[in-house]
Amino acid sequence: MKLSHLILTGVCTIAINMPAKAAVVWNLNDFFFDSQAVQGYFVWNEDNNSISDWNIATGAFSDSPDYYNPSGSSSTLNTASNQTLLFNDGSSNWQFRIGVEDLDLLDISGTIVYLKSNLSVGSTGFLECRNCGPFRYGDTGGYLTSAVSPVPEPSAITLMLGGLGLVGFMAARRRKALR
Repeated sequence: MKLSHLILTGVCTIAINMPAKAAVVWNLNDFFFDSQAVQGYFVWNEDNNSISDWNIATGAFSDSPDYYNPSGSSSTLNTASNQTLLFNDGSSNWQFRIGVEDLDLLDISGTIVYLKSNLSVGSTGFLECRNCGPFRYGDTGGYLTSAVSPVPEPSAITLMLGGLGLVGFMAARRRKALR
């Protein structure tokens, strides 16, 4: 067997075992804190099963900036262990927490993931995303949407490469037979 055939076989074998992964951006929609609209997003990466980036904005905070975009080690939220990220506006009245559980990259585009909140004036509140959990408190109109970017399936790529390899092999045999 030629080295090129061996390399192609190895690449195809690796491609079969590679899962399709990509980052999914989840957008907040129709969610309110103290009658102030909350807008923003967070990015979930299936590669390391964590949230790598988020930016949440609301007009409810009066004594601090409205935008939160943590960085560094605290910006990673491990969804496998259902950790939560907690940060606040610098006062004792507001805290904002995101918890993510069982987000599925292969959910169809536009999947709605409902949110739960127990926010009220002057109290500690949180926004919590749970893929399978029903509403327990607060704003029943809040939801998350995602736009899943298309990722070619590894098995389709493998079949295509295998087919091209087979066509090349047959062409080489035919060329050899004609000599």
